Amino acid sequence: MLIEVVKRYIESCLNQNMLLQDISKNLAIDIYGIELDNQLYNSCLKRLNQISEEYHIPPVNWHLYNTNALTWESDVKFDLVIGNPPYITYKDIDLDSRTQIKQSFSSCAAGKFDYCYAFIESGIKLLSASGKLVQLVPSNIYKNVFAEELRMLLNPYISVIFEYPSKNIFAGALTSTSIFLYDKCTQEEYVQYQNITENKKLQIPRTSLSGKWMFANISPRKKKVVRFGDVFNASIVVIATDQIKHDHKRARDMHAYIYQNGGPYKVEFMEAYNGKCAYCGASIKILPKSMFEIDHFIYEKAPVFNGSKAAAGYIENLVLACHSCNHQKSSFIIEDTDRQYLYPDTEGIQKAFIRDDQYYIKISKECNENGVVKDFYKQLNLGGEIHRLDYLLMNMIGMNSKIVDKPEASQKIGQAIEMLRAKRNIMG
Repeated sequence: MLIEVVKRYIESCLNQNMLLQDISKNLAIDIYGIELDNQLYNSCLKRLNQISEEYHIPPVNWHLYNTNALTWESDVKFDLVIGNPPYITYKDIDLDSRTQIKQSFSSCAAGKFDYCYAFIESGIKLLSASGKLVQLVPSNIYKNVFAEELRMLLNPYISVIFEYPSKNIFAGALTSTSIFLYDKCTQEEYVQYQNITENKKLQIPRTSLSGKWMFANISPRKKKVVRFGDVFNASIVVIATDQIKHDHKRARDMHAYIYQNGGPYKVEFMEAYNGKCAYCGASIKILPKSMFEIDHFIYEKAPVFNGSKAAAGYIENLVLACHSCNHQKSSFIIEDTDRQYLYPDTEGIQKAFIRDDQYYIKISKECNENGVVKDFYKQLNLGGEIHRLDYLLMNMIGMNSKIVDKPEASQKIGQAIEMLRAKRNIMG
C-alpha cells in the first residue's frame, strides 16, 4: 500500500516538473509509515530505496517506523491516514495488551473488542482538522455489539462505505471485507453505501445509523421506528466458563460464581452485555454497577429444573438485568415455546419489542397478539416513562462525550443530564 502511494506521489511531482532534490525532501516530510513486523519493515524500507533510485531521486530520509502503531506518538497531524489493521479477536489478545488498549481507547473501554477498533480510533486521533481516514476492515464492525462505541465515534464523519460480501481476506474471520472513508470535512446528511458484489448503491441517512448499522434505503419522511434490539444490544454471552471451571474444579452452578458484585466473573459478564440490561437497555452510564444483577432467564424454581440450582445456573440461562427488571420479572415463567420471542442472547427480544417515534418501548406488530409477550411487557413495565427517560439520558451522555471540544455546550448538556438523573432517581 505504501509503495503504491510513494510511486503515485513521485509521478505527480515529476508531472509538475519538480526538482529531484525537492522531491526527496518532500517525501521525507509528507509521507510516514509504521510497521511492527521487523521483517516487513526492512523489506518495505529496501523497496522504498529501490523506487527512489529508479527515479534517480537523491537518498530519502524516510519517516518509516518499526514500532507498534497503537503506542506510537506524534505531534504531527495528517491530512490522510490509510490503514489495513490486523484482524485479531478479543480472545486472541493477551491480557496485558487488553488492559493497555482498554485504558487508551474509548472504543475498547467495555466489552470484547476486536484489535482493529483501536487501530481505527488511533487513525482518527492522528488526523488534522480537515483529515481523511481510509481503512480496510472486517464488515462486522457495523453490527458487532461490542463495536457500538466505535460506530458512535465514526458516525459524524464517515462518508463512504464499500462492502465486499463475497471477499474474505482476513484469515480465520467469519466476516466479509469493507473499506470506508472517514472525512472530517464532510457535511453530508447521507452516507454513500455500495455493495460491490451485488452492485447495489444506497444513500443512508446519517441519523438512521444507531445501534447496529442496517444498510437499506430509509426515507426521512417516514415515521421513525427503531428496532429495540438495534438500540439495546445483548450479545451471546461468551464468558470464560472454562476459567471458572479451572478455578473451581467442581463448578456446576455458574450463577453462584458470577453474581458476586466486584468479582472478576461478574465484571466480564457485564462486559459481554456491554454494560446494559438485557431487558430494558438501561446502562451502567446511568445506573451504578451494583444495580445490575444476574438473572435466570428461565425462573430458577421452574419445574423443569426439579429444584436444582446447578441445573438452573447453566451459563446460557443467565442474563444481565438491572435490579428493577430482575425483581419485576421475578417468578415469571417462560416456556421453551416462547423462548424464541424473549431470549436476549439471540434476536428474539429484538423481534418482540421496538421503540416508537416517541421512544417508548412497544410490542412489535409481529408479536402484538402473543399473550406471553404481552404479559412479559406488562410484568416488567417496559412501556413505563422511566425507560423512555433512560433512553434520553443515554443519548445525551453519548452526545456530550462528542463535544468535549465545546466546553460551554458540554457544560449545559451536563447540567441537563444531572437534572434528568435527579428526576430518574425520584421515579426509580
